[in-house]
Amino acid sequence: MSVLNSCRRAHGAGYQHGDRKGCLRGTRETVLNDIESWTRDFENPPVFWLNGLAGTGKSTIAQTVSERVFGDGLLGASFFCSRDFEDRSDLHFIFPTLAFQLAHKYPTFRSVLVPLLRSNPDIVHESLMNQMGELIVKPLKSADVWTIVIIDALDECKDEEPQSAILSVLGRFVEQMPKVKFFITGRPEPRIE
Repeated sequence: MSVLNSCRRAHGAGYQHGDRKGCLRGTRETVLNDIESWTRDFENPPVFWLNGLAGTGKSTIAQTVSERVFGDGLLGASFFCSRDFEDRSDLHFIFPTLAFQLAHKYPTFRSVLVPLLRSNPDIVHESLMNQMGELIVKPLKSADVWTIVIIDALDECKDEEPQSAILSVLGRFVEQMPKVKFFITGRPEPRIE
């Protein structure tokens, strides 16, 4: 656990932190039902991209989806991006933070991740491609778990690399993780689309 706890990550990025509220009961039922159907059927595409303009309720929906998926025992990790926090607006914190959460949830994931971190502690500072491959893909393939990962407000990241870099990296690896689904929200910015 000391190896994990010393790993660079964004604090407070998970769905249970902060004062975010979910959808009011009885609201947004159509979109929530569509997402819930997607979460339960692992034959559906592995990525669900929810986009909309600022203020349309994407984060509220992501919070509700996180709570529901957690209740079903399928939430592996979540990252709620925010311009208001340096670590939660930096793309290079996303994969290490998700890996940290996945390691706490799944012992089999942790048993692969910890030796990787011991042998290369600087992986958390490397390229997004290396981070995804080493911190997420390798341990998930070995862990052999069905899980859902949520990334909210991707457009709130400010970095030298465009937010689309995360999606590009994800697109290269998603087929290697057949039991993992990614729910991602953001504004329909051209680079992300």
